[in-house]
Amino acid sequence: MPPGKLASKLTALVPQADERLAAAGAATGKALRRKLRKATKPLRALGRKLASKVAQNGIGAEQRADLAAQTDALVSELQALAVTP
Repeated sequence: MPPGKLASKLTALVPQADERLAAAGAATGKALRRKLRKATKPLRALGRKLASKVAQNGIGAEQRADLAAQTDALVSELQALAVTP
């Protein structure tokens, strides 16, 4: 990925999600589900950034599609965990 504004934004979103997931590790019950839902927010933002026109011009289509698929899979897994009692 070429350096620039997009790269900075994408690399900032990953640690946010990681921090929120780490915070969810110690929680249980309703608090865990709430923290998991909050952890999906930066991942969804990452998916939106990957779909942007800037990303289309700066990142190869195959790499962008792979990252988007991984992000979507992770978001869906976290949402499933957040719903499970």
